[in-house]
Amino acid sequence: DEVHIDQKIGVLLRFFSVTDFSAEMLPRAYELLDITIAVHPKESKAFAMYGDYHLRENRIVEARDMYRKAVELDKTRNAVWSQLLILESQLANWKELEEESQEAVTLFPALPEFYLYLGIAQGENEKYDSAIDNLNMGRMFVLDNPALEAQFYASLGDIYHSAGEHKKSDNSYEEALRINPNNVFVLNNYAYYLSMRNENLPKALEMAKHANELQPGQASFQDTYGWVLYQTGNYTEALNWIQASMDSGGDQSPEVVEHFGDVLYKNNRVEEAVYFWEKALELGTDTELLRKKIAEKKLYE
Repeated sequence: DEVHIDQKIGVLLRFFSVTDFSAEMLPRAYELLDITIAVHPKESKAFAMYGDYHLRENRIVEARDMYRKAVELDKTRNAVWSQLLILESQLANWKELEEESQEAVTLFPALPEFYLYLGIAQGENEKYDSAIDNLNMGRMFVLDNPALEAQFYASLGDIYHSAGEHKKSDNSYEEALRINPNNVFVLNNYAYYLSMRNENLPKALEMAKHANELQPGQASFQDTYGWVLYQTGNYTEALNWIQASMDSGGDQSPEVVEHFGDVLYKNNRVEEAVYFWEKALELGTDTELLRKKIAEKKLYE
C-alpha cells in the first residue's frame, strides 16, 4: 500500500517489454497486475495497463472491459478513450460505441477522431442525419493529417450512400480518393455502389480493378470486380472473378453466393444458378426477389 501506483506501473511497463521476447515471464506479469488492481482498485492506470496486456494477447473483449473500467475511474485520459472506442468498433458494438464516443466528444470537443467514431456508430444505428452532422463537425478539427481527413470523407461516403444521397456519397468518395488514390476500401465501395446503380461503369471497372491490384485475393474485392463486369455484360469474365471470390471465402457470404447464382444463370447454367440461390437463402438472404428466382428458376433483376 505504501508504494505509489506510478512506481508499480513502471515495473509493469518493464515487464511488458521483457515479455515481448520472454513469454515465460508472463505468469509473473499477470500476477503483478492482479496484485496492483487488488491494492489500487480505484486507480485508472492499473486497469489501463491490464488492458494493454490483454490487447497484446488479442483478448479484445477482456481489453475492452479493462479500458471501460479505466475511463470510468478517470475520464481525463483521451488515449484510453481512443483504445476503448477502437475496440468497440472492432467488436461492432454500435450501441455502446455511440454512447461512449458521445461522452468522449463531450469531454474532448476538439479531438476529431472521437467525432469519427460517433459518426460511424450513428451510421450503423441508422441515425444518418446525426452521423453526417458529427462527421462534418469532426472533419473541421483535422489539421495536417491527410489520412484522418480521408477517413472522414470515406465514412461520409458510406453514410450518404446508406441515406440514399448518392451524389453526396460520390462526392465524398472522390474527396477521399483525391487525398489517397490507393484507399482500397473506398475504391471497392465506390465501385460497387456505382455498379448497383448501373452508373459510370467504366470508372467503377477501373476502381475495382485497382483495388484488386492493390490487395489481391480479397473475396469482397473480387466479387465487386466480378459484379461490375456482370453489369457491363461481360458474363464470362464476371463468372471467373466471382468464382475466385467464392474460392477466397466468399462462399460464406450470402451476397456473393447470390451473385454467383446470377452470373451462372447468365452463362446458361440454370440448375447450378438455382442451387446457389437456394444456398444464399440458407445463408441469410431472404428477399421476395430471391424467393421468386428460386420458385420460377428465372433471373429477376
